Amino acid sequence: MIEYIAYQGYILDESRFFSQLIALSPEYKTMLTTIAEQLEQKGIEKGIEKGIEKGIGLGVEKVARSLLQQGLI
Repeated sequence: MIEYIAYQGYILDESRFFSQLIALSPEYKTMLTTIAEQLEQKGIEKGIEKGIEKGIGLGVEKVARSLLQQGLI
């Protein structure tokens, strides 16, 4: 059930869902903490990738403007 919800489901109240899940079994708390850490890490990595892409794009734009101003292209 948990796997299905994780991949297919939509939870309206995440806090309530996780609280009830932990109440069912304390072992879920450890599992959910691990999952939360993994999701957080993926979010951080995705943010870094987007930042790098944006930085590269801005750098390319700056170089292109400079070349245009110098009449090289």
